[in-house]
Amino acid sequence: MNIRIAAKHVTFKLRDVQQLAEQNVGAVTMEEWAAVYIHVKAVEEEYMSREHEMDSVMERIMINADVDDDTSESS
Repeated sequence: MNIRIAAKHVTFKLRDVQQLAEQNVGAVTMEEWAAVYIHVKAVEEEYMSREHEMDSVMERIMINADVDDDTSESS
């Protein structure tokens, strides 16, 4: 998939951007969409397979907003 929107002169007016987006999305072939879908599904499955690992890591991260970062004591 080779969409180069930024390579064209863009005014960034909403109407112009919408038209440019519609043209470029419309130019994507069924095969390209299928490849993107397959890639997304593979990434999703990879993340799901590592979910238990991420859970154990996240449990070790603790954020306490009530703790002052200043470690020096004032007397």
